[in-house]
Amino acid sequence: MAYDNNGQQPQPGGYPPQQEPGGYPPQQQSGVHPQQPGAYPPQGGYQQAGYGGYPNMPIPPRKMPGRVVTAAVLMWISFGFTAIGLLFLFAAAGILSAVDAPVPDEVPIFLAITAVVWVIQLVGLIALHMRKNWGRIALIAICAVSILSLVWQFVESDSVGTGTVSVAINVLVIVFLANKDAKDYCSE
Repeated sequence: MAYDNNGQQPQPGGYPPQQEPGGYPPQQQSGVHPQQPGAYPPQGGYQQAGYGGYPNMPIPPRKMPGRVVTAAVLMWISFGFTAIGLLFLFAAAGILSAVDAPVPDEVPIFLAITAVVWVIQLVGLIALHMRKNWGRIALIAICAVSILSLVWQFVESDSVGTGTVSVAINVLVIVFLANKDAKDYCSE
């Protein structure tokens, strides 16, 4: 029988032997171990665990579902706006006290509450990225408290203002983090 330049038998119909893309030789089926000189034979019926037919490769982690990504992005944006607001409030309180103007009694309380919410939001976001269910629940709780405070602000001031956008964002985050995909993602 005739052989080609690579020492292989030609395929029927005159076609060259089939190779994988990039000129690699065809791969063996998963679980089939070719005998190589000096290699140990496969153990009695045991197959090596792996991913995609490659032995001992870890299974890649599941990607974050789209709604959870959206909720996380919205919460990071909210986190940034809260940080900017805290800086402005600290600066305003500092300026008022520097010029011996009276600082309203509510300002330090509001700053403390906002700082605590900001820290909980940061910890919840980090935990969400680490797939911790308590982080998801903490973010839902922060959004619910934010909605309640914005509704109270609407009632007290009789103005809608930019709070409507904040309420909409918080409602979206709650809906996205309370669905089954988010629960499954954080409980794996």
